[in-house]
Amino acid sequence: MQLTARNITVQTGSVRVLEGLSLRAGGDEWLAVVGANGSGRSTLAAVLSGLRKPKSGHVCLDNVDIWSGSSRNARQTIGLVMQRAEDQFLGATVFDDVAFGPRQLGLDSAEVEAASAAALSMVGYHLEEVRDRSPLEFSGGQRRRLAVAGVLALNRRILVFDEPFAGLDADARVQMKDLVVELLGQSVTVVTLTSSVDPVIDATRLAVLHHGRIILEGTLDDLVADTDRVRQAGILLPENIQLACSLRQRGWNVPVRASSGELERAIAHQWRVSHSA
Repeated sequence: MQLTARNITVQTGSVRVLEGLSLRAGGDEWLAVVGANGSGRSTLAAVLSGLRKPKSGHVCLDNVDIWSGSSRNARQTIGLVMQRAEDQFLGATVFDDVAFGPRQLGLDSAEVEAASAAALSMVGYHLEEVRDRSPLEFSGGQRRRLAVAGVLALNRRILVFDEPFAGLDADARVQMKDLVVELLGQSVTVVTLTSSVDPVIDATRLAVLHHGRIILEGTLDDLVADTDRVRQAGILLPENIQLACSLRQRGWNVPVRASSGELERAIAHQWRVSHSA
């Protein structure tokens, strides 16, 4: 299943928020779109998830425009996970919230129960342990996972996340990243829109959004090779990568993609080599 945006333009008043934008994502793929505030990030999330119709261009699912009459149910394949999870909660309890979507689909009580249990299991919860709790009792990261369950209960196979890592502490960020990886393993296509490269360096592909346009697309290595355009978009590469790039420009043989410990060891080794010569 392939989600494709072709030459998308979105206008608010006299301002073009997105202009001539094209993207694709499909299969077991994680596409990470990185854009600074004001780049059009949230608008793109709404367009890709079928919540906002573009002024021009096409959003297609397997080459069929999701806004055409012949693809009436296409948008039901795509789900949006908002930055503020509580904006998505529609029930007073976890079960009522996750079950809301399946009930709207007309499933019977047994099917609603099964769909809710399966969705919660995909995000690391057992239905009976959280059934009667309020979603608002949970932490920020946990709420976001519950919001994902509410979307998965509708059998969405493409998930668009608007700033899934914003406001989370280090542990919650790791858990959210692990969840994304788990979803990929269950044949869910994931598109994340963030303001930071750091939490999405392991994405299948990255795209840099600047003033409503995609100005760079590829792997992390492609972004590292074109740091000028990344900076132009107001995006900072992770500090380890920035340091490694700076050292390599000075002739040091250090890895660009490395953990803090690996980079420290490489720097120490280079220092010993240079001072023993």
